Amino acid sequence: KLVPVLGGQTATSVARGEAELAVVPVTSILAAAPDVILIGPFPVQLKSHIDFDLAISAATNTDAARRLLNFLSSPELDKPLAATGIERRPKQT
Repeated sequence: KLVPVLGGQTATSVARGEAELAVVPVTSILAAAPDVILIGPFPVQLKSHIDFDLAISAATNTDAARRLLNFLSSPELDKPLAATGIERRPKQT
């Protein structure tokens, strides 16, 4: 039975026992843990990616913006991001 739920409540509805499974981003499943178990990712053919872009304007504090950009781009952030279900898209050649 398909049960539509409000955005952001899909994994939570599984945790509450209102649904048996949910198809949601990994980040939503991990956020609902330990009450919801991630059983696996979608097959590669069915996966989709959400791209986020960063831009720096002519704001007054461009140095802080550049530091944030460098931090978010740094490889040191890969492991903490992966722990929350976020993966960087492989660089395209």
